Amino acid sequence: MRKFTCFIIATLLMCVMLIQLNENPQNLNSPQPYQKPSSVTLSSDPPETNLTWTSRTQYVSQLFGDNSVIIGDHIVLNATFTQTPYVVVKCELYIWNPQYGTNATVTTWGSRISFDTYYLDRINQAYNIRVTGTTVKNDYVVLSRDNVSIYNFYHPVVTVNNPIEIDDYLFNLTWSCSDLNRDDVNYFEVWLSNDGGSVFHLLVRNITQTWFIWDSSYWLEGDYIIGIHAQSVDLTSAECRLDDPPRSYWPGDSSTGYSVQFQHTGIPRPLLSISTIDDITYEYGSTGNSVKIALRFSYNHPASINCVVRDNGTYWFERSISVESIQVIIELDISGLSIGSHNIDVEFLFGDNASLNFVIDVIESSLGPFISLSLSIGIMGGITIIVMFIIYMKIRQSRT
Repeated sequence: MRKFTCFIIATLLMCVMLIQLNENPQNLNSPQPYQKPSSVTLSSDPPETNLTWTSRTQYVSQLFGDNSVIIGDHIVLNATFTQTPYVVVKCELYIWNPQYGTNATVTTWGSRISFDTYYLDRINQAYNIRVTGTTVKNDYVVLSRDNVSIYNFYHPVVTVNNPIEIDDYLFNLTWSCSDLNRDDVNYFEVWLSNDGGSVFHLLVRNITQTWFIWDSSYWLEGDYIIGIHAQSVDLTSAECRLDDPPRSYWPGDSSTGYSVQFQHTGIPRPLLSISTIDDITYEYGSTGNSVKIALRFSYNHPASINCVVRDNGTYWFERSISVESIQVIIELDISGLSIGSHNIDVEFLFGDNASLNFVIDVIESSLGPFISLSLSIGIMGGITIIVMFIIYMKIRQSRT
């Protein structure tokens, strides 16, 4: 009877276990119910999840992983969690740049989330991305991507055409510009160089047309280069303003295109004539030594002129001199040279440059021997006084 009772109890326990297994088969290997939310981090995406991107230039969803490079206009990140095996009811996407601290977080209910990275920042850079899906059991499923380079912003591409002379002194400057960011309007600056591209002068800024009429009647003859600086301006962004260009432009990415060098037969360059200088001699150590040089321009004069002074072929110093008339006299301090002969070159940086050459002989000071003799006498006298003082002290001590 006792064996029969044990058999009945064992049979009932097996039936209860089978009923529970049929009702909830996936919990066979599950842990006990969580007292607080736990986190499950996926090392790789299972077929039921994905993290993709699209853009205005890429309509088909593209998977991406760590160290990916994504290029497009308005890049949108998309994360999807299907209903098996994780029933996700809430999504959160967190994206940040570890170096600059740029970050953003978006949250939505459901198993899908999207984020347009265009307004995240105004530069192209790398980000880390975490997408967290909260399940019906209050667990977390985390998708991770590190060092993903996101390039939303395209620099404008400028092509400058050859200038067209439409009148004696009028040139039509034209160019073309392309920008792959659909919402961008390009604002232009026109620059001009007449020294081979070393220095550019601004003609006009903040124009949107791709042409400009240059009045060259006030410019000297010579070879010129046109530079067109283009900047991207997205007027759909609240961050973009036109009140303080170019600092108020957004996103502000830019590039510059240049024309080929062309010749302009404008105002002849004024000629510079320089007075000659006789050779100079001064004593070593003396001060106030200077040389006066007379400059004369043929008909017009610049606002200033630079000169470079070399001593025996080695750079010594340079000066910038203001010019207020066609004739000016400049004075250069030439003190401080060592004893010996110095071949001095003064080069004036104007037009094709003009130079002046003279010799400075620095001789030993005429007071040199006298100073040496005086110094010797002074030393001997001092020694004599010290010796006499010592003898006096010895005699005084012996008497006491």
